[in-house]
Amino acid sequence: MEQSPQVASSTGTAKNILMIAGAVLLISIVGNAILGISVLFPMLVPLWCMLMIGGSLYLLAYQEQVPDVSRMVARATVIDTYTAGRPVLPNTLYAITDTITTDAPINDAPDHRGGSYVVLERIVEELYRENDASSNHTRTVWKELAREPIFADPVRVGTYTFTPTTELLSTMPYQDLAADPVLEEREAVEVDCKYIYSRGPLLFRIGQFGIAPGDKRISYRAVASNQHATLIGVPAGNTFVPFVSATDLTLYQLFAGTLCDAVNTMRSDYVKSRRQTRIVVAVVQLIAWCVLCIMIDIGTRLAWGDSALYVNLAVGTIGALASVIIVSVWYDPAKSA
Repeated sequence: MEQSPQVASSTGTAKNILMIAGAVLLISIVGNAILGISVLFPMLVPLWCMLMIGGSLYLLAYQEQVPDVSRMVARATVIDTYTAGRPVLPNTLYAITDTITTDAPINDAPDHRGGSYVVLERIVEELYRENDASSNHTRTVWKELAREPIFADPVRVGTYTFTPTTELLSTMPYQDLAADPVLEEREAVEVDCKYIYSRGPLLFRIGQFGIAPGDKRISYRAVASNQHATLIGVPAGNTFVPFVSATDLTLYQLFAGTLCDAVNTMRSDYVKSRRQTRIVVAVVQLIAWCVLCIMIDIGTRLAWGDSALYVNLAVGTIGALASVIIVSVWYDPAKSA
């Protein structure tokens, strides 16, 4: 499966790191609160600190080595009237910016008439009753059951055709659509400006449309055609195929706007992911270093007396920030793919 540029430029990696760091911290805090590990087995605390320091720095180093794919995309060969007829060069990334068009409208009859879209996405939700912990009462909430995309095929950018997929369109802007069923008056079905409601098994109903747990509602969103977009990949005849770099990085993506807009979007995702990872790792480092310094009691060993706690925290903070900075500088974040 093709990787989207966001994954390649580290958004996916950053999310995994945030989840790992958050899960480890949560388990550590809850486990210590329930089991009292720091009291029963105090020697495990320094070991935990060292593991947290080493593990988080490893994750940071891994993240810093993820290449900034926007640099590669910025150097892509643009297909225009001057380059369209030239032979395709090996190991070269291409980009074409033009208007997206489709051969025929798509629809989801009888629930939606559809239109000239690249993809029409059907969102199905069901009404559930659940307990509200804050008020000790039950409440009803809509929970998503499924998202079902309906793709136009083929789709064209200029003279090049491609088959759209969810991954390929992941950076494209979606627009919410108004409810537009083919038949508005159907048994056990209600329609408002956005949703199509279908009744569940319960007879007791509340609200404007008489909703009840078990009811379902359908809404739609879509990526419109006839808009300016940039397709990144490699031309192959009259179509585009994924580009695979020398480092086995796959690029095949559709962006709204120009190539410059695509580069800016990817660069923004890359910088945001790197910043989030550094902040989370710095927090983990700060906790681990401060706990380790307090356990070792560096302040007392340095004969600071009543100020020992503050010395421990200061040394821990310096150690945490210094380790994050050293790793970030050591692994050059401005790598190209």
